[in-house]
Amino acid sequence: MTELVVYLSEQKAILENVVSCLEKEQTAIIEEDADKLKAAIEGKAQYIDELALVEEKRSKDYPGITLSQLEEEGHMTPELEQIGNELRDLVDEAQRLQRLNRVLTQRSREYAEKMIALLQGESKATYRSDGKKDDPKGSSTIIDSSV
Repeated sequence: MTELVVYLSEQKAILENVVSCLEKEQTAIIEEDADKLKAAIEGKAQYIDELALVEEKRSKDYPGITLSQLEEEGHMTPELEQIGNELRDLVDEAQRLQRLNRVLTQRSREYAEKMIALLQGESKATYRSDGKKDDPKGSSTIIDSSV
């Protein structure tokens, strides 16, 4: 079981790096920094590949064995239980960050589309200061795209 702990420890270290990349990705999305975003996504992909390799090795050496199975059979050691809990927490955190990053990316895309529509004069009706609706048909574009 000592080798299983080594595999799980490797997976834990890799997952910590994945979470770190997801945090960097979130910062890059918020700051609208394309270079940082690209680096974070590439790093995340690299760590996910590493995680798959370690999992492949683990499943070859311990085929069909899961922490849940070990617990059910009464073979769970305190060390395995601790690392199992830490792995679950990291997976939960990675999933939470991934969902949040997806939402931030979607909002950023929607904002960019709205700004483009405003610049091209394709925006929907807006409201004036007196509360009445402006007619978008009579609006002009900010950028003259005629040539």
